[in-house]
Amino acid sequence: MDLAHLHLLLNHVPIVGFPFLLVLGIWAQVRKDASLKKFLYVLTIGVTLATFGAFQTGEPAEDRAETTGASEAAIHDHEEAAETAMVFAWVTAAVAVVAFFSIGKPSLETITAGVFAVSLVLTIAALSWTGYEGGKIRHGDAVIANSATSQESHDDD
Repeated sequence: MDLAHLHLLLNHVPIVGFPFLLVLGIWAQVRKDASLKKFLYVLTIGVTLATFGAFQTGEPAEDRAETTGASEAAIHDHEEAAETAMVFAWVTAAVAVVAFFSIGKPSLETITAGVFAVSLVLTIAALSWTGYEGGKIRHGDAVIANSATSQESHDDD
């Protein structure tokens, strides 16, 4: 396994992890469970670190994709979306740290929980867009080019 494969493995962590954090956050708020909230905020930092790993392995994945004939425009769009999503993830992690330390302080806890929820939703949106753009690399031009080549070879028969 090389860094391009690692990128493909790691990029699923934020795509699945941040929506899971949203569900966990709703559950923690409904239950008013301080331990669950603390777990949520710590887990947010962990998912953000995995997101950073996916981001850092993006360059080797780009190099690999370019050798397979993937669209440079699609790669660029995915990279731009990933940069934005990474910023949102780091902001969400920073808010999680503040929210962690606000637990037990009712007025501050309410504010930080609200800011965390909004940040989390924005991060999910940014990551969804990043995943969509990344899917174009794998399922877009390269597949169309391969099927066109395959179709041409069958037309000769």
